[in-house]
Amino acid sequence: MTRISYRLFIIFPLVILCLGMSCVPRRNINIEAQRLSLQSIVEEALGDIEFAYESKNLEGFTGLLDQGFPGKARFQAVLADYFLYLDKPHLHFVIDMVIADKNGIKVNVHWFKKAITNLNVAIKSRGSSQFLFKRYPEGLRLKRVFKENPFY
Repeated sequence: MTRISYRLFIIFPLVILCLGMSCVPRRNINIEAQRLSLQSIVEEALGDIEFAYESKNLEGFTGLLDQGFPGKARFQAVLADYFLYLDKPHLHFVIDMVIADKNGIKVNVHWFKKAITNLNVAIKSRGSSQFLFKRYPEGLRLKRVFKENPFY
């Protein structure tokens, strides 16, 4: 083997190996894993909200609200009155979009709600909302509700 062909014999596989490794979409794998993790955290938070709402557990529901929730005391009072008015409430969220930024986690949802009033009248409604969650080590807390309020 000549000196040049020997160098090519050694260098060529190394170049191919390096090119192949640089094409591995590691960043995309990490982004996808983070997206799935974020999605599952949001699904868990929405599930907790649905459960507290459907069980008419005002204290449990209030525990899911961030301290900075605007008008928190009024929100709790109105929700407490609403729970007295309803029997067998059912609330279901469908996630449309999840975006995390410096302000928190923005979640666009559409929702379906049905219940029976204490006068035995069935009610159904649906709509779309945007929730802003704040992340804590123990989970997400609802910081704001934009657009339609699905809770009352």
